[in-house]
Formats: sequence, C-alpha cells, structure tokens
Amino acid sequence: MLIPLNTGLRGGGLRQVLRAAEPRFLSVEDVIRRRGENISSREVESAVRAHPAVADVAAFPVPSELAEDEVMVAAVPAPGQVLDLRDLVGHCAEELPPCAVPRYIDTVRELPLTETGKVRKAALRERGVTATTWDLFASPTPARHQT
Repeated sequence: MLIPLNTGLRGGGLRQVLRAAEPRFLSVEDVIRRRGENISSREVESAVRAHPAVADVAAFPVPSELAEDEVMVAAVPAPGQVLDLRDLVGHCAEELPPCAVPRYIDTVRELPLTETGKVRKAALRERGVTATTWDLFASPTPARHQT
C-alpha cells in the first residue's frame, strides 16, 4: 500500500507500508501508475531478477493506449542462458499481483548507466516501446533470447 506523505521531501515522496514497523520511502520515479494501482518498480525488478535466466533488469512506465501507464522491463539475459519471455512472464505472475506483471519486455545487452552506476531509467522511458520490444498482448508465439 502506498501512502502520500507531506514530509517536505524534495521531488515528492511516498511511503510504502511493508509492515507496521518498516516504512520505506519511494521517490515518485519509482512508482508506475497502472489501471488505478501504484506499482513499485523495485518490486517488479526484484521479481524479474529472481528468474535464473536474468542477469539484470530495469522496470519503468511507458504510456498506455488506454490511460495511465503500462509496465515495461528491460532485461539483460544471464551469460549463456536462453531467456524465454513467456516463462519470465509466468514467473512474474507467480511473484507479483496481476497489475504489476510486465506487459512489455525488451531484451538488451546492457542497461544504460549514469557515471555513478545507476540505471538511466529516463533514457529507457524516452526510448519506450520499439520494434524489438515483446508485447505480452500482441505476441501469440513464445519469444526466446540468448546472450
């Protein structure tokens, strides 16, 4: 559950109540708004990263044709692994609520990083859905990617 706070944090802030004694602060950039739900990009990344064929991942919002956003991930396959995207979505469906399961998956060799080693999600959002992006709703056949 995400609760807006009036804390004076720069850039806005949200508190995610994980347990009564463990609040966590998220920046607005860490939240994806999909179908009336606030989704933590870190929660999506954690679920995707737990898949054995994924080395690294970034989750970010892309515009939806309906309203608000869709969840998209850029995934770096683990060396020597075949990344079956339908299997990855099935894994996410077991780990995440339905609204947080990524619709779009882009398989990339590496994630764009800042000079300090943080993922440049703004660059990923700007690129958005491309011709190489796999769409869960539009792809009837299994997609496999190998490094």
